[in-house]
Amino acid sequence: MALLCSHSQIDTFNKFNANPSHLDVRKAPDIVMRKNNSRLLNIDKEGWKKFLEINDFFSKYSHASAFALSSLMMFQGTGQLAIGGEFDYRKIDEYRKEIKLRISACERLFETAKVVEMHLAQGKHQKQD
Repeated sequence: MALLCSHSQIDTFNKFNANPSHLDVRKAPDIVMRKNNSRLLNIDKEGWKKFLEINDFFSKYSHASAFALSSLMMFQGTGQLAIGGEFDYRKIDEYRKEIKLRISACERLFETAKVVEMHLAQGKHQKQD
């Protein structure tokens, strides 16, 4: 949503501001990929697809689940529960996967923030001219 609102030639902010209940923010990723919007925002389609994949992955685990419960179980010992922070050596491969995924997500988020900043700066300069 921030990405859409950041570009002065995309009227998302005004539409949202005029009637917030009319614009479904869950559709923002699809609105970004509309041909004119993706061109104006200079979106790399492969990068955006990767961003959406990461977002979908984390959305599945944002609530209590078996994945969340497994963070409390120590696999290196039988029947042990972790209270507070613990490091389980038998989860090392999963820790690595998780860290790589989070780094990739942060890279996509950083790229998105740079684009938002660029559009906001361009909009500011256009208003001053």
